[in-house]
Amino acid sequence: MTSTSSPFLGVLFIAASLAITPTVFGATILGDVEFAGTAVLNGPLATATAFTSFVGVQVSDGTGSYEVPTLVSAGTSVTVAAFSFGSGSYSMTPLSPVVDPLWTFAVGGTTYSFKLSAISVSRSVLLSTQFLNITGLGAASITGYDTTPATFALSSAQSTGSSSVSSTFTITSTAIDTTIPEPGALSLLGVVLLGLVGWRRRSSF
Repeated sequence: MTSTSSPFLGVLFIAASLAITPTVFGATILGDVEFAGTAVLNGPLATATAFTSFVGVQVSDGTGSYEVPTLVSAGTSVTVAAFSFGSGSYSMTPLSPVVDPLWTFAVGGTTYSFKLSAISVSRSVLLSTQFLNITGLGAASITGYDTTPATFALSSAQSTGSSSVSSTFTITSTAIDTTIPEPGALSLLGVVLLGLVGWRRRSSF
């Protein structure tokens, strides 16, 4: 038996394509933002267990919802909250209480902020330099956007022989893309696949 093309196949293909096209719920935050400044700790970097304050923190770069210079100007002042990170190195651990907000800044009537809920700490020494790296998980907020899951990374370095309680640092926060197919679109895809099976059965007789 020879098979002929059917308009039904074209309809199925179009419907399936629409069904699997990702659709965003609301205004999801995308991209990342970077800060730099000076951190004040409760001791030299090698033994410190907490940041007591952050000084002169400014936006250095940004993409997506934080686009520099379109949405945010480089040099915008940022407020960063003090927080404890403990001693030693350890894997991702929930913070209690969470640091809310860890950082925040405003541009016109738009407020940007980040809530830190869990952190992981690693320390290392390379030649004569002590490094402290903290990564974390939390949520990014921007006026007019949906609160979006995001990651956090802080890096700081200091001479191993230093007794200073201050150190330069950089912070990067990156929104996690939560773009997912709508439930209705997934249901449509199921109907489309069932229809294709039925059509193939009929065409085989």
